[in-house]
Parts: sequence; structure tokens; C-alpha cells
Amino acid sequence: MGVDLALPCGFLNELISNARKHGFPNGTGEIKLTLRKTPGGRCSLLVEDSGQEIPSDLDVNTSKTLGLRLVRLLAHQIHGSFEVRRSDPGTAAHLEFAVDHDAR
Repeated sequence: MGVDLALPCGFLNELISNARKHGFPNGTGEIKLTLRKTPGGRCSLLVEDSGQEIPSDLDVNTSKTLGLRLVRLLAHQIHGSFEVRRSDPGTAAHLEFAVDHDAR
């Protein structure tokens, strides 16, 4: 993975911070990170927490919160797709993006 792709993947820190801040108001819970290579040379990054679900009225695609705006911007920068969904229990954030294996 080249530097141009690795740096924007720093949004992972933002997703973990959001999970800790919003998913675990009492400070306890579990966060699971999964990184997989998918067919076609893409990567799938999944951040799941066992905390509170995202509010039903939160539209991740139009939210004005700094964290979600940053994640959307970075996903766009690496030509990836980003979605957040409720899971049982908690919330799951998924990013899928292409990897140029020849990049340096």
C-alpha cells in the first residue's frame, strides 16, 4: 500500500474514537477491527463496536459532525465507499477501497 493510500486510512483512528465516545458512554465495550482483501484486489476495513447503536435519525452521508465529514472526505480521497449501519448490538462502519500493489 503506497503512502497516498496509507495516510488517509488514518481515519481508522476517527472511527475508533467515535465508537469509544458515542458507543460506550459508560466506558465499557468491545471494538473489533477486520481488514480483508476482497475479490478484484480491493480491501475491506470493518470497525464494529458492541455499544449503543447509531441514532435512527442520523444520516451518515449528510451529517455535519467533524468526525463523519472527515471520514467521508478521506474515503472519497482514496476512491472508496463508506457506510455505517446498526449491528446487533452496536454499530458497524465499513470502508472498501482499491489497493495499487505497485505503489510506493
